[in-house]
Amino acid sequence: METKQSEQYLADVVVGARGWLHERWMESFYPEDIPEDWRLGFYANEFNTLLVPWSQWRESVAELEEELDDTADDFHLYLELPSQFQSLPTHLSGIKEHVTGLVSVEKDADRWQVEAADLNISLLTQVDDKNDFFQRFAVIDSAGKVELVLFESTKIDDLAMMREQLEIALKGTELRLDFIFTDEVPDMEAMQNTRMIAELMGA
Repeated sequence: METKQSEQYLADVVVGARGWLHERWMESFYPEDIPEDWRLGFYANEFNTLLVPWSQWRESVAELEEELDDTADDFHLYLELPSQFQSLPTHLSGIKEHVTGLVSVEKDADRWQVEAADLNISLLTQVDDKNDFFQRFAVIDSAGKVELVLFESTKIDDLAMMREQLEIALKGTELRLDFIFTDEVPDMEAMQNTRMIAELMGA
């Protein structure tokens, strides 16, 4: 097993997914009889970061608010913003203390800055890394302490390529890197393998 080289990897890698209510995960991850409102707590026992799609939180966060009580203090919750600017729902204020950041998929995220600042929530916008495998996001006007990578497992052929992409993502990153799978149904085995590779790398 490789040992951690602090001069090489300054950050810890935390693996997660876009969404957690995937029915196909009932076959590969969740216990068969688990109630829907227990799934986030079960997910958070194994994965410590999550991106919630706009479609899952734009109407209500009441259920999400209750389920977040079952997550650890260092659980990173990101909320996806829509591709076109809209005013943020007023109900967002009910969970803002749980939200690590709002994620804008637009290159120009300036329009969201005022609303995010009013809620005192970090706004993450895409960094132009010119990478074919993942999209990197960072907090606007920040020293880079919150950094996020969105990734599709279908672009990776094997574990060696996955390790290579992790190494690229880690360069220049400090403290923590949230590595989130964005496939329509994230591959549970790929997520678990990625976490294992990161541990073997010492990240």
